[in-house]
Amino acid sequence: MQNIELLKRVLNRAEMILLQPQQQYPWNDIVQGANVARPDGCYKKWAAVERNTFRGFHKIDKEGQGSSEGFKNYLVSNRHTIIAQLKAVQSADELHRLEVKLCAEIKYKLTNIKPAMLTSFNKIRKPLDLYIEHLVTMAEELAEDRQHLVSCLFLPLDSQMFQQAELFSEYELRSVGISRSSTYTDVKTEMAYQVLQKMVKAKTEKISAALSKPFYPIYFDLLWNGRVDRWGTNLFETNP
Repeated sequence: MQNIELLKRVLNRAEMILLQPQQQYPWNDIVQGANVARPDGCYKKWAAVERNTFRGFHKIDKEGQGSSEGFKNYLVSNRHTIIAQLKAVQSADELHRLEVKLCAEIKYKLTNIKPAMLTSFNKIRKPLDLYIEHLVTMAEELAEDRQHLVSCLFLPLDSQMFQQAELFSEYELRSVGISRSSTYTDVKTEMAYQVLQKMVKAKTEKISAALSKPFYPIYFDLLWNGRVDRWGTNLFETNP
């Protein structure tokens, strides 16, 4: 990215929103839905992953449990184990291995989803990346581990990120078989996912050197829906 002023603004907002959120929530509320203050003083319920992300998970039995319930039930019922596993993470590589394991376990639970809907690596990884991002940056249970874990987080990859010309060039996207118009399900393989994440990481290293402060990959998520310029002191509060 070349816009140094935008980068500085992203960095300053990220340090507030992601590293030092004024409002935190219990783990289960972040997964299932928390009452979040709005600028007008009212409250709105937000969950880490909303319904639109799960629309592409087509059910076998339309009356049965969907992907949203599958993810939420897994993350809530395994809360203590996952918290302990996150606290033990020492690097981005370790977090990746943990998330691969969690994705496999979640996929096994999605028995009412058509198998063809679950073949893309990023189909399950993007929702999990979103859950982990929100939990690391806002969960009361992870407050002491936040600084380190934020540095390890992976950028959730979706159409909005692919459309950021400063983040990915068309050549970089083509190298893994996707384009500006691709959606998150078009990242089919773990290798493609890792290549894209390495591209993001390489850019953050250059930005960190230019700004003389750590700039982590997850900071780019503040470009989603203009989040960098929105009101709020945590991820939920900066939702549109």
